[in-house]
Amino acid sequence: MSKSTSKTQHWRPDKLGFFVLRQADGIIVKASPYFAQLLAARNEAELIGRNISDFLPESSPLLAQLKAELKIKEIVEGMPAFFRKLNGSVFRVSIGARQKSHSQFIEAVISDQSQLEALENSLKLWELKFKCAQDVTKYAFLMIKKDRIIEASENFFLMTDYTHQEIQRGEIIIYDLIEERSQSAFREKISALNTGNRFSGKFSFTLKSKLGVEIETEAAFALLPGDKEKEIIGVIADNSRIALLESKLYQSQKMEAVGKLASGVAHDFNNLLTAIIGHSDLAMVNIKQGKSPKNDLEIIQSAADKASMLTRQLLAFSRKQRVEPKILNPNSLIQNMNKMLRRIIGEDIELIARLGEDVKRIKVDPGQLEQVIVNLAVNARDAMPSGGRLLIETRNVILTQPLKSHKAVVDPGSYIGIMVDDTGCGMSEEVRNKAFDPFFTTKPEGKGTGLGLSTVKEIVDQNGGKICIESELGRGSSFRVYFPMVSQDAEEYIFAEMHQDLQVGNETVLVVEDDDSVREFAVRLLKKLGYIVVEAKDGKGAIEAFKNREFDFRLILTDLIMPDMNGVELVKKLGEMRENCKIVYMSGYRPNGFIKEILEEGIPYLQKPFNPLDLANKVREALEG
Repeated sequence: MSKSTSKTQHWRPDKLGFFVLRQADGIIVKASPYFAQLLAARNEAELIGRNISDFLPESSPLLAQLKAELKIKEIVEGMPAFFRKLNGSVFRVSIGARQKSHSQFIEAVISDQSQLEALENSLKLWELKFKCAQDVTKYAFLMIKKDRIIEASENFFLMTDYTHQEIQRGEIIIYDLIEERSQSAFREKISALNTGNRFSGKFSFTLKSKLGVEIETEAAFALLPGDKEKEIIGVIADNSRIALLESKLYQSQKMEAVGKLASGVAHDFNNLLTAIIGHSDLAMVNIKQGKSPKNDLEIIQSAADKASMLTRQLLAFSRKQRVEPKILNPNSLIQNMNKMLRRIIGEDIELIARLGEDVKRIKVDPGQLEQVIVNLAVNARDAMPSGGRLLIETRNVILTQPLKSHKAVVDPGSYIGIMVDDTGCGMSEEVRNKAFDPFFTTKPEGKGTGLGLSTVKEIVDQNGGKICIESELGRGSSFRVYFPMVSQDAEEYIFAEMHQDLQVGNETVLVVEDDDSVREFAVRLLKKLGYIVVEAKDGKGAIEAFKNREFDFRLILTDLIMPDMNGVELVKKLGEMRENCKIVYMSGYRPNGFIKEILEEGIPYLQKPFNPLDLANKVREALEG
């Protein structure tokens, strides 16, 4: 049997989406019943004689790609593509094709990948849930293989003082973490897993950190099913910081809340993505018709702002957001937020800013203060579904005695008060008592994360302030935020709205980013600003570009997390080729591990998502630094 025959003997027209194309013009000359079924046709006769492009998304290069591939190989296998059914719906496929010698026809088969895509999306959701579970619990997770720890959660590193790098190098043996008096019992539990038991049950032992600190813990270990090399997953609770009963209760509440969080985040993001995708299509139609896409672009920008705020809200709640306190005048920041706040609350709510004269300075992270005001504005908007009035007020506050309001007590001192009042539905005493609780929401299932007000309190506490709440049913709500007054002059802070000129330059910049859309955005913007830009989609491409002595690179803008070679490894290799080249890192991942180390070293860093102003300023700052 020939090589060609052996590879394609499974192509059965009655079982696969089989079809034959005329190479010259892409006309379908033969089709299997299943191919017709995939395209929602009544039968194969409905397809024969039609061009394959009738069943592809607009401007699809599939036919040209097949022709090109078949010029250099006998068989094409596993090529990803999208097909369009007769009813207009688009679905994902994997395509294989062949062309016999001197034949004018291309034989092809497609397999529907929609179910696989659904499974991939389901897996991503479960990964999100598991990651959220790790982040919101105080437990430490770890995986063991051949007595060595091969993976661990962030809480494990906080508990033991070991590092990601030590795990990656395979340096941590589990028994080295167990205090001597617990060794025998611990080894007995792990040995039982290696000899047939699948679950260790809960047991207590004394763990020893890298610095020699003894920690009383309770743990459970389990053998992962179907794993020939016997990988063991473990969960460890630190009993020296929290009582066991309290830990159980807290964890059960959190695990229940994780489901609400995942549901709320999925709902909010799906709504935002629907708006972005829908108005992108409408903008394209308007452009083709010679009409202005301005209105659709403004809605897209608003949806993107909200998506960015949602991710910042999650980061702030988990304390993973980078905090950079600055001395600022809150009046200036609130004035600059006016346009964005009006977009968020809608036209049926009147926005009033009553900013006090001679308001003093506070020391707070500007981005976090924006988040506080936005979250309080969104909370007010949701309390006024039929419209109303939102008042934002600032003033100097001098307290000569403690101020008690609900659960908060503000000590005597000098403060800047930021008040956010609404004319909404108000809160009952029960709701008011839970208002700042993580994951608590009065919205229907799946319609909110329950993190808005808890994030506000987290940020206010983190910046040394206090927040009070006054509310009654039917009489609206009033939130009063107090930040300590400082005497220093305000530092310059640029609010991230595109209402000012961007900084330009003429240096040569290398942009390295594996995501095509992000790379295209960065390259187009930097070229518009006057820079000479060379782009690469991975480390290998960047190294090839650097070898070209035609370019005098002055700055490397690189993603941190990329396939095959991360940004730090790439910069090290490029640094061996040319010195004195400035660096700007960017990433969409939360700042921990080696990203956190980079921040601590002071290397310029851009957190995704970023806008043109962020990118222009960071590049200029790095080049002039």
